[in-house]
Amino acid sequence: MKHTALLLLGLALLPHAVKADQTPVSVCVEALEQLETLQTAAPVYKLTGGQERQYLADADRPAEVARLKTIVAGSCGAEPEIRRREESEAEHLHLARSPGCMEDRDRLSMMEKPGSRTTIDAQAPATFVTLCSMRIHVLPTPEIAAERAAEWLRTEIGRASAQRGRCLVALSGGRTPWRMLRDLRRLRVHWHDLQVFQVDERVVPENDERRNARQIADLLVAPAMLHAAQFHAMPVERSNLGAGAEEYARLLSEHGGTPPVLDVVQLGMGADGHTASLVPGDPLLEAHDRDVGISVPYQGVPRMTLTFRVLDAARHRLWLVTGADKAAALRKLWAGDASAPAGRVVRDSAFVFTDSAAAVELPAEIRSPH
Repeated sequence: MKHTALLLLGLALLPHAVKADQTPVSVCVEALEQLETLQTAAPVYKLTGGQERQYLADADRPAEVARLKTIVAGSCGAEPEIRRREESEAEHLHLARSPGCMEDRDRLSMMEKPGSRTTIDAQAPATFVTLCSMRIHVLPTPEIAAERAAEWLRTEIGRASAQRGRCLVALSGGRTPWRMLRDLRRLRVHWHDLQVFQVDERVVPENDERRNARQIADLLVAPAMLHAAQFHAMPVERSNLGAGAEEYARLLSEHGGTPPVLDVVQLGMGADGHTASLVPGDPLLEAHDRDVGISVPYQGVPRMTLTFRVLDAARHRLWLVTGADKAAALRKLWAGDASAPAGRVVRDSAFVFTDSAAAVELPAEIRSPH
């Protein structure tokens, strides 16, 4: 029975069987992702042809964890391959390990053997598979950046759906994110497995056009797409905003555990380096005891926002940053400059989609096709 359950798990998550084109790094990354899933309380299952879910028994988890650790020991200690990628003039993709990358010590320790340490030159123009990096995609225009971000998000929704049977995403607002969501509408997405939350929201009336929730609902809540019950708007209409923030934090925990772990948080950035509604000088930047807070008035309006604790706990961070006015702030993000709130968000599994105008202050090997 135990061996049968383990076989089902092998089919359920990302494919365990080593394919002919898999490198030690790809095997390592898949095994680590599966370990992360198993070491939470999340149910692990496969979908049968009839969409029935067959769950791995809790009693079988320790044996599977031991098996995955064996894979990690065998593949993650191998020296990662560093490759160059052929790039067109239309798109530049650089997987950059930024100087500000704060390594996840527990995971990195599994990738090292005594006497051998995995390193990479931060200036090397190479495609590098790593668990501690900021991956930067520089595209010619905001429209193309939004399109590629939508494709990336669609892939991650499908991956989370296959691994955990659901995907928890938090969305920000702005012109380029709205383009991304319009592009997402045109793609084949696992809408039925998706739960959408907000990264932040202005404290304005429900019918105010500045409400991010209004735009998200208009773009995503529709027949054959997202059901209204799958979109969770921030309760900024509460007379007691503090109680509203606590209510939203409880909602996040109901879906994502305690502390809540979202699959993707989509983030933007202001010219002043703020992200979400974590703005320079706000005491909320130092709030490490809560998941949702209320900002000081910013541009005349207070906001409800996720805190660093939730942004950092997410499995992936999707950054969408466009426009020449963001150039200095993007440089700080890449460098991990803590003087900008965006620079304080963890670097692990961060994907940045940007345009040429915003990338002008990045190092030449990142911003220029080669």
